[in-house]
Amino acid sequence: MARAFCSSDDEVRRVQSALDEAQAGRARTLAAFAVTVGSDGAVAGLLGLNEREVRVARRTVGKDDAHRVAEALWERSRLDRQPAPQDGTPEPESAAYASEAPAQPGPTPHIAGQVGEPESSPAVDAVLTGAWHTGADLTTLAAELGLDPDFLAARAQQLAAEGRLTPTPAPDHTGRHRRMVEGPPPPADETTYLHWHQPAPQSPHHQHVSWEQPPPVTWGTPVTTPQHAWDGYLSHGQYSGTTS
Repeated sequence: MARAFCSSDDEVRRVQSALDEAQAGRARTLAAFAVTVGSDGAVAGLLGLNEREVRVARRTVGKDDAHRVAEALWERSRLDRQPAPQDGTPEPESAAYASEAPAQPGPTPHIAGQVGEPESSPAVDAVLTGAWHTGADLTTLAAELGLDPDFLAARAQQLAAEGRLTPTPAPDHTGRHRRMVEGPPPPADETTYLHWHQPAPQSPHHQHVSWEQPPPVTWGTPVTTPQHAWDGYLSHGQYSGTTS
């Protein structure tokens, strides 16, 4: 029981000390309010206190200490009214630390020249070379491969600059009768084709020509190559969407 009493007495002493400190703070605040307003009666009427209590608090604290407490309260109120710093805005202490911290190396700048060069694969180059010789449409080829037409045009221009795209033979615009006059090209194997060759029937008014010219042969197929449709965008390096 003695130990319990001593524990309770210590608790009362701690509470009494906290109460005395709180009462002293209350008296300082009341005195600061009184010296700021300049009237003990006005402060007492505003707070619902006795004027004598306000006057005792002001005299106990003192005029100079009351003014210092009032200035401290005004400064605290001003800081409380300031908006909180936004995210990313360093506080004064953190800003000083950031200025002393060494700058971190930034990312390596990307070279613009590396982006402009088309990157392709041997399979795409092979398909592009075959399409060049066959005159395939670039838009259709790009849709089938899932690539950009401008990318294929740039790659085709690069292949042409490397000499990997041979020019297409010029188209043969000579007529059928002129080829008949000049004569058919020599066959690859005359023994094979002459065995199955039969002269075509002649009309009556062309019978005199059949004795002067050799008869047409069925294996003389003209070689025609259409005008290549890729010359335009190979010269400009960008697909325009139209073909010749």
